[in-house]
Amino acid sequence: MKQQSQAAIGRALGLSPASMSKLKGMGMPIDSVEAARAWRRDNIKPTMNGRPGDRLESQTSRFKPSGAVERAQALLDIAASALVAGHSLDSMVPVLRAALHAIPACERDGTMLLPVNVMDVLVADVVALLPVAATPGTDGSHQASGDSMGDEEAAYMGRFWYEVAAGEIAATAPGRVPG
Repeated sequence: MKQQSQAAIGRALGLSPASMSKLKGMGMPIDSVEAARAWRRDNIKPTMNGRPGDRLESQTSRFKPSGAVERAQALLDIAASALVAGHSLDSMVPVLRAALHAIPACERDGTMLLPVNVMDVLVADVVALLPVAATPGTDGSHQASGDSMGDEEAAYMGRFWYEVAAGEIAATAPGRVPG
């Protein structure tokens, strides 16, 4: 099997070239998407700044994720690969939402790897309702202002966007009450 390029692995993981270089420098293998994903799962806390030496104690040492987490992660990985290959996720969206919804709140602690490209698809309907100034920038950043978020605000936003992706928060037409 032909080895994937660093750029291809980055696209599959939803990472920018700069992030790939930074993580490679921290020790992430770049010989396959699976190896990079496993390294990130075991070594990177989702909210950390990426400083070498900042490691997350492996969550698997404390508990084994439920079948719901494992199923959702497998589906997210398949969806990310499908997007990289140029396929639409239209038929997968209901299955992905159901898998994310099935994960108990106590296991939604940020240890899952949520591919950015898949999350962009799952939250697109809500993002489309945001004012232009608050929509993702062309540089790939998703923060509208230069202000950084505190840990509490970041945790709240993470929960919010997860619930959108899981279909627990849905977009409605202006003036229409969901029912």
